[in-house]
Amino acid sequence: MKKNIWVATANINKVEEFKVLLPNYEIKSLLDFKEVLDIPEDFETFEENALFKAQTLYDIIDETVIADDSGLCIFGLDNFPGVKSARWASPEKDWNKINDKLLEKMLEHKLNSIDQRQASFVTVIAIFNKKLNIKEVFRGEIQGTILTKLTGNQGFGYDPIFAPSNHQNSFAQMSTSEKNKYSHRAIACQKLREFLDKI
Repeated sequence: MKKNIWVATANINKVEEFKVLLPNYEIKSLLDFKEVLDIPEDFETFEENALFKAQTLYDIIDETVIADDSGLCIFGLDNFPGVKSARWASPEKDWNKINDKLLEKMLEHKLNSIDQRQASFVTVIAIFNKKLNIKEVFRGEIQGTILTKLTGNQGFGYDPIFAPSNHQNSFAQMSTSEKNKYSHRAIACQKLREFLDKI
C-alpha cells in the first residue's frame, strides 16, 4: 500500500504532475477537503511561500506535507513576475489572457531579441513535519526563452510561452513525460525523492 503524502495545493494540474513525479506515494491535496482552503502566498521568496503553505496544512492535518511555489522569472524585467507569477494579473483567471498580457509587457519594454527574452522557471518544494523534525526545501530551476506567441496546448500556466534552453518547443508542445525530463518541478521533485528515500 502506498503511503499518503499531502500536497498543499488546490491546483489540479499540479496535483496531476505530483502524481506522476512521486509515483510511490498516494497524493492527497486541498482538493480532498470539503471546503476550499485558501492559503495566502504573500512572502517575498519562493522558499518562504512554500514553507508557509506546508506548515499551514500540517497544522490542520498533523501529517507530512509538501508544498511548492513556482514562478517565471524574466531577466529583462528584473525577474518579473517571479513570486507574483500566479497573482500579478489578478483577478484575471484566463491563462491565455495572462500570457498575452505578459508578452505585451515585454513588447512595451522592447524585449525583442532572443538574448533579451531569456528567463528561468523556478520551483521550490518544501516538506514539513514538526513531529519528525522535518523542515526542508528543494529548488528546481531551468533556463529558457520566452517565445513571441503562445505555442502548444499541453501543460498549464506559462507553459505555452516558455521554451527550455536548447529546445525549440514550448513546454505546452511537450507530452507530460517529455516535459518531466526537463521541468523545474521535476528537478525539485528528484531532490525531494532522494530525501524521502533517506528517511
